[in-house]
Formats: sequence, structure tokens, C-alpha cells
Amino acid sequence: MKTMRIPLLAGREFTWPDRANSPDVAIINRKMAVRYWKIALILTAVGAYGVLSYFVTLQRREVGIRLALGATPRRIVRLVFTRGLRLGLIGVGIGVAMAIAVARGMGSMIYGIQLSVPEVLVGCSFFLLCVIGLACYLPARGARAMNPLHALRYD
Repeated sequence: MKTMRIPLLAGREFTWPDRANSPDVAIINRKMAVRYWKIALILTAVGAYGVLSYFVTLQRREVGIRLALGATPRRIVRLVFTRGLRLGLIGVGIGVAMAIAVARGMGSMIYGIQLSVPEVLVGCSFFLLCVIGLACYLPARGARAMNPLHALRYD
């Protein structure tokens, strides 16, 4: 049985008749799964922060024009924050839908782990939305103090 160097749980040895009637399955224990999920969540958070910070930076010229035309700093922060948060909400929604679909497909492959845990999806979604909010707010806060002349020359 191929397990991609993933250790198998302790249990009885499989015999030839057992292998003949069942698909090859890598059995992952709970501790290992939690470790991989944490790494995946951190990588997702870092990626979301990078993409949204870049997205906000691309709006620098528009922010300069709005400031030059008299927009208040509070309105600039709200504009940039809501645009980034909307993009983040779409991404989290697509991610949750894909996670549910993949969990249904992998349900028979992972032994002893319940994949359809709504608390985990809600917790991870909330964490990612907090990271997305921070990724939008920090550059937006810097944009409100921006000199419109510098922003217009940025290109």
C-alpha cells in the first residue's frame, strides 16, 4: 500500500483479500492532520494579506484623485476597506464551498476524522476575515495620510 511516507495508525495487518476489495488509502492520524491544517491556514492568511495589500496599493492613484477633489480621510479608509473586504468575502465564500465539496469527496479516504465540522469552517473563515480586514485596513490607513501630489505622480 502506498502511503506517501505517511505513517499508518497502529492496527491489524492487512491481508491480500483485504487489499483486493478496497482502494489504497493513506491513513492520517488526528495530530498530523491538525498540524497540516495549521500550516495551510497560516499560508492562506499570509497569501491573502499579500494579495489584498497589493490590491490596495494599486488604488493609490484613485485615492490621490479623490483626496485632491476633497474627499475626507475617513471616506478614503471606508472606500478602500469595503472594496478589499468585498473581495475577501468572495474568496472566503468560494473557499468554504470548495472545502465542503472536497470534504465530501475525501470522506472515505481519511479514517477516524470527521470532515464536516461546521465549527472548523466558521472558525477558519472568521480568522481569515480578520486577516483580510487587517490587510485592507493597514494600507487604507496609510492612504488617508497620503499627499495627493505624491499619489498622482506614483505611476
